Amino acid sequence: MGSGFSAILVIEAIFICIVSFISINLFYHKHTELLYNESAEVLNLYFSRVEDRLREVENLSFSILSDLTIQEHFNNINDYGETYEGYMSQQKARNKLLYKLFLVEGIESIEFIDNNNQVIHAGYKTKVQPSADIETAKKIAYETYGTGTWETNLSGDGSISFVRLIRSITNPGFNPLGVLVINIDVNSFMSYSSVISSKFHSDILIIAGDDLVYSAGQHPVNAELLSADNYFPYKIKNIDGENYFITERKTDYVDWRFISMIRCDELLADINNLKRLVIVIFILSIVLSTGIGFNFSGLITRTLVRLSRGMKHVEKGDYNVVLAEPDGRLDIEEVSQLRHNFNIMAKRIDYLVNDVLKKEIRIREFQYKILQQQINPHFLYNTLDTIHWMSLGYGCDKISDMVRSLSNLFRGALELEDIVTLNEETRFLKDYITIQKIRFEERLDFRMEIDDEYLGLLIPKLTLQPIVENSINYCLEKYEGICSIRIECRKRDSWVELSISDNGPGMEQEFVRKLLSGESKPTKTGIGLKNIDERLRIFYGDEYGIIIESGIGKGTTVIIRVPTDEKASA
Repeated sequence: MGSGFSAILVIEAIFICIVSFISINLFYHKHTELLYNESAEVLNLYFSRVEDRLREVENLSFSILSDLTIQEHFNNINDYGETYEGYMSQQKARNKLLYKLFLVEGIESIEFIDNNNQVIHAGYKTKVQPSADIETAKKIAYETYGTGTWETNLSGDGSISFVRLIRSITNPGFNPLGVLVINIDVNSFMSYSSVISSKFHSDILIIAGDDLVYSAGQHPVNAELLSADNYFPYKIKNIDGENYFITERKTDYVDWRFISMIRCDELLADINNLKRLVIVIFILSIVLSTGIGFNFSGLITRTLVRLSRGMKHVEKGDYNVVLAEPDGRLDIEEVSQLRHNFNIMAKRIDYLVNDVLKKEIRIREFQYKILQQQINPHFLYNTLDTIHWMSLGYGCDKISDMVRSLSNLFRGALELEDIVTLNEETRFLKDYITIQKIRFEERLDFRMEIDDEYLGLLIPKLTLQPIVENSINYCLEKYEGICSIRIECRKRDSWVELSISDNGPGMEQEFVRKLLSGESKPTKTGIGLKNIDERLRIFYGDEYGIIIESGIGKGTTVIIRVPTDEKASA
């Protein structure tokens, strides 16, 4: 057995050598690819950082236009002009803008151009001064209708500015007050040292159109990189005799391109050195491990023989078998661990056979006794009923109504059949609305118009209530204002349509499709629209179910199509 084991070691060593050399080459190519991906990820990190900082500036502009004090100063500046009152309003507005400037790092100055082309400046450096720059800024601001936009070279000096039209929010007509210009310090604002390692000396370029907005680094930049027609995710390009790995990313947030340049010899230097080192270490390891393997093969073989004998004892039911430690001083940790684990396994089997089975029986008996003592649902109904009458006795009518409605809801959810009449379903819904009306008061406007002739229709239980609950969740809990919900019933040919309409924010058609297909899960606990649609189709057929009509800002209407009473009974 020892000779056979040694022969296996030799064969394994040869096989490992062949496979390992192939693996090293594959590893080299894979690691090179990972380095390329890592350099691309560096650009993504920088890209995300710049986007976040741009958003900070936009948020700052919004805080300025929504500041009522600043709004008052801007109104006074336009109303009083060059009078004393106008001058004081300019000073107060400048102080407020200077305070806002320090809220976001990297802002060079904030300027406000009033309707008379007077410029209020706050900051370190004036950007908008010549009349041509003022008119350009105003034209850009008015073209964006107040949403704001990023502009480069507004003053012709490589500057980057955010321009936004300021309107009066206290005037019903939202009259223009002027133009806000936020100028940023390009070098400070676009600094990338915190997100990019200096190991590879990566250069970052920011290009707007065909103009270079920002460049960090010493590597050459040619016209081909600046051209917007040469967009590429990543490639290797030779520039002035040097190969560069270049990655690029576009953004829809601003019409800019982000480019990263890294010299290939810097990027792959470590992996080439590592490849040579791994080959040397691997050869030495194979030689050493093969020699040690021959010396210890006898020890391993003897241990395996003793282990085999111990297993035969366990097979015969002798779980008290223990493998003794070797007589010699030399031992292998893994072999010792194997022997130790075998002894633990034998003791564990004996424990499981003799103890665990008995404990499991006792646990089952205990669980059964607990199950027998669980509270009866009727006890809960009686308790709620007692609270209801006690509330009436103390004059707490709203509490009484809520408890009675809650009791009806709980009883209906547990006791009603899976298929109920429309009359039973609407009674269940009315109890739910009673609770919500007490909760939201005048903010909930609910109306239900169903003729008596349709109250005998059969529908699955809990069809209307989850849909109304969704309307309340999205209209009342997320938005201010009054939520109007209407339920109507109309006859169409051979079927009846129940429509539940609300005046909520509405949904995009793609989101509606995902709701009905199950791709989008409901955000609240309960029965989703997809489950309701499937229950209707199972009960009535595929030609029936749910139709959703919705649009952003147009509210949502859920139409439940069910057959007439005669067809449902057939």
